[in-house]
Amino acid sequence: MLQTLHIFSKDVRSLRYEIGVTLAVAATFVFFQVTDSRFRDLGTPLLLVIAGWLLTVRVVHEEPLPGTRQFWLTRPYSRASLLAAKILFLLAFIVLPKTIADLAITLHAGFSFSDLLPGLLCSQVLLFTLFAIPIAAIAAVTTNLAQAIVASLPLMFMLAISGGSALGPLDWVRHAAMALALAAAALSVVVFAYGTRRTTLARLLAGVLWIAAVVIGVGLNGSLGSAVESRVLPVHLDDVSRVGMDFGFTGTATLMSGFNAQIRLPIRFAGLPVEKATSVEMLPRIIATNLRIRASDGTLWPPENGFLTGTGTNDSEPALDFNVPANYYAKLKAGPASLRATLYVTLYGNRKTFSIDSRRVIIPGVGACSFQPMSQNVTRPAIICLNLFRSPRLLLLNNQELSGQQPSFFYQLSHSPFPAELGIQPSEMTVAMGLQPSAQLPLEIITLEPLAHFQRQVSFTNLKLDQLKEEVFPMSR
Repeated sequence: MLQTLHIFSKDVRSLRYEIGVTLAVAATFVFFQVTDSRFRDLGTPLLLVIAGWLLTVRVVHEEPLPGTRQFWLTRPYSRASLLAAKILFLLAFIVLPKTIADLAITLHAGFSFSDLLPGLLCSQVLLFTLFAIPIAAIAAVTTNLAQAIVASLPLMFMLAISGGSALGPLDWVRHAAMALALAAAALSVVVFAYGTRRTTLARLLAGVLWIAAVVIGVGLNGSLGSAVESRVLPVHLDDVSRVGMDFGFTGTATLMSGFNAQIRLPIRFAGLPVEKATSVEMLPRIIATNLRIRASDGTLWPPENGFLTGTGTNDSEPALDFNVPANYYAKLKAGPASLRATLYVTLYGNRKTFSIDSRRVIIPGVGACSFQPMSQNVTRPAIICLNLFRSPRLLLLNNQELSGQQPSFFYQLSHSPFPAELGIQPSEMTVAMGLQPSAQLPLEIITLEPLAHFQRQVSFTNLKLDQLKEEVFPMSR
């Protein structure tokens, strides 16, 4: 323990200027986050990432592991004490400053300490396991900054697709799998490098494990994600098998002249479960589709064994959305078509109503929401929501959207059970609901919770796509 503290204090003295720069960047980051939102994107989040990366690499390189002529080998340092000192340094000057910064920003945004505590703790765990430890692993098998920069490029790519915000409700499954594999790989490399100091083997281990992490993420298909989702959602309904699906007759085809056609085929549901508390049918959403369509002449799209993928999470009516080339769309119109698809459907319920006026309101599962009136720079009133450490997990609708009188808006939605996602900014505006100019305060907002999830293989025949309502948009030169 004394040796650990000795190494830690030596590192603090040696890297005092780097520590000062990192703390200054963190303070600047907080300042811009709590001032006018126009100053939030001046580059301080990126500077904070760079400062944290540089400080992590520098502290590990204080006692480089590769080679046999390092001064620290003659002390001699216990490698367990050396590793413990580096971990203590990362906790003190990477995790702790970010924790304080996040706490200041979220409290200023109006969240209570009890609201933000789970996400705050989870986000710092993600910061340590998916940022600090992987960078330390890279530094442990490199000897200088140039090598560390080159080795860090694949890591930054992996972080972007394994720990960031969700692009769709099921993406959290892939993110979680890649994050777990990455954290396990980084920890294994750090322990192996400090335990054996066999740099070549440590580098080989790092390459193999991180390639495996990418393969795990890429290899997760929709079926596996759907199976995980079905087990995670807390409510399991016995009558889901009685839910019927068919195509509606209000489909559209948006044609980009000479390029492609975006086809939208609404799905009608029958036999939806009814919520006992409200006697209202649950709201279905198709959150992902893998489909293949056949024209009347027998040609398939996509050709060979490919699949189209579409999403329609927050649309006013569930639908299949996909693109086909313009010449293939002409074939689809020539005669009856058929379509096979795997549908991943989520049923939303447990409706709750919130009243929003000019004051900010905390909506659990969404964030801190407020009404933005019309102004010189705002052409229509809106509801703006700041999320807390993660993408919202609930659907947010107003009465006009729920009744189909107003198109729904899109925002990032995630069914993840975790209270945080890996990110720099603890609170971001991810929900912006445009309202009718005549909207009056107070506004009634409805939240819907994902209650059940199921997967269904469907096959539709005799589709008359020549009846779609067409919109043509010529491409400007």
